[in-house]
Amino acid sequence: HQVGNCEYTMRVGICFMITIPRLREVLAADYGDRMVQTWYFNELNWWLEHYHLHPDSYSCRVGKGGLRAVQQFQEYVFEESEGYTVDCYVASLDLQSFFMSIDTEIAVRLMERFIMEVYRGPHRDLLLYLTRVIYQSLPQSHCVVKSHRRMWVGFPERKSLLGKSDGIGIPIGNITSQMIANFLTTFYLNYLTSLGYKFIHYTDDTAFVFRDKERF
Repeated sequence: HQVGNCEYTMRVGICFMITIPRLREVLAADYGDRMVQTWYFNELNWWLEHYHLHPDSYSCRVGKGGLRAVQQFQEYVFEESEGYTVDCYVASLDLQSFFMSIDTEIAVRLMERFIMEVYRGPHRDLLLYLTRVIYQSLPQSHCVVKSHRRMWVGFPERKSLLGKSDGIGIPIGNITSQMIANFLTTFYLNYLTSLGYKFIHYTDDTAFVFRDKERF
């Protein structure tokens, strides 16, 4: 009812720290917000899969999990080395503090353009409305902190959303955050493909295999 009448606002979420595989801040939405985000994801994801996302982008995609990423990279190594008969190189790159450095205004504008140009379903106006609500709600300004504050002592400021109000950064922990991550990195991956590289990409990590180290 709230979404249909454009009266929907994000509820109070929770913020906590996880320690495995490393210390990381997570902002998780309220259950009601997760329902809205799941509808948003389900309504938009088919169009992203068929018209936008890169085939070598993995993470939070059906049939494209961690195991499939490793298998695909093994295949690329085999191809590039001509069956392990030619020397080649492997490089692994990481987009530093990726989620925490996303400019939400740029992200929203790009997603709105995609919805306007590609989406052909019956809910375009609602998707445009929710794009702004979901990605520009600043959940860090109205969340309950569940972990003890000492867990943030020494934690890099660039990896935290707490206290930030400049529209830079999106919360780790929501399905819509994973969606926008895959959406945004596609532009970068298309550029890498245009350069002729073989790679696999997982959220914000890219592994390459190539022969010419100097060109790389």
